[in-house]
Amino acid sequence: MALFNIVKRRKYSFEILLKKAVIDPAYRTELYERILTEKLFVIHNTNTIPEGYSITTQGTKVQIVKLKNHKIPIFTSTNRIFDEGIIKEQVNFLELTGESLLKALRDKTLILNPYSEYAKEILPEEIERILDGTINS
Repeated sequence: MALFNIVKRRKYSFEILLKKAVIDPAYRTELYERILTEKLFVIHNTNTIPEGYSITTQGTKVQIVKLKNHKIPIFTSTNRIFDEGIIKEQVNFLELTGESLLKALRDKTLILNPYSEYAKEILPEEIERILDGTINS
């Protein structure tokens, strides 16, 4: 029965779920649950990581791009990086699970899909509650 509920809840793509959660708080529970397992993308300016697909090792130092307001943009797909034409040229990015990304940036304020019509700010307090599973309680 629990497996059926998980399958039933995943009827929306993560991007559609984000849109629904921004509009209707009833979808935020599922958004917070899924953010941990989804693949997310973050832009970086690190010259030590080779171009193209590669796997970094633990302890690799990465310079994450921040917005002028010091918030960190994260994305649900590489296509969302280029929404609204804000970013016009290719950029370096990392792909991580949401859980890994949240753990690495747990004391930062994040903005999910900041250039899209439906963006979600995620505060450090929310990150902690998502990671420890208390966000929906």
